[in-house]
Amino acid sequence: FMMSGLFYPLAVETTIVLIHPLPFVNYIVHVWGLDTYCPYASDGFIAVFMMLRLYFYTPRIIAELSGLRNEKTRLIGLMNNVEISYNFIGKAMLRDNLTTLLFLFVVSVVTMAYAMIVFERPMGPDTNLDLFENSVWLIIITMTTVGYGDMYPQTPMGRYVAIFAALLAVVLVALAVGAVTDRLTLSRDESKV
Repeated sequence: FMMSGLFYPLAVETTIVLIHPLPFVNYIVHVWGLDTYCPYASDGFIAVFMMLRLYFYTPRIIAELSGLRNEKTRLIGLMNNVEISYNFIGKAMLRDNLTTLLFLFVVSVVTMAYAMIVFERPMGPDTNLDLFENSVWLIIITMTTVGYGDMYPQTPMGRYVAIFAALLAVVLVALAVGAVTDRLTLSRDESKV
């Protein structure tokens, strides 16, 4: 088992799956920052990190839905000295299929909107980010770099989620620009006309 190369993936996957809020165990996670003190309930705090497993499983979901995890693709990869891994299939799907990019965008928005709700909960009635649709609005406005300023996170962890959303948007926009440019590029024969 140790020599098969399966121990490391098993250990990583087991560690990721072990991040789970325990029933009947609830304590306060104290976060200080930005001149504010925010007490978070441990179950919500851990649930946000549990949601991060979507980023681990998304390449696998994309690979299984692509239809490229079959023997024919593996044999073509062996002939061309290419390992057909989740990363390779993800890159191929991002290059050839814009719906894969849309799927990544939706998963990112839903995950970060949930994190925003949980991290803004200590503000109580002083925030309007306790509704899912308001959090989705904030994440999308942050990711598109519009930033109306009508809603903004007030807790340190909420601001970290907004920063992460902005940085992830840069990556997703770069992927989208590359995919659209690839689709609109004329072939050699087409460019001569």
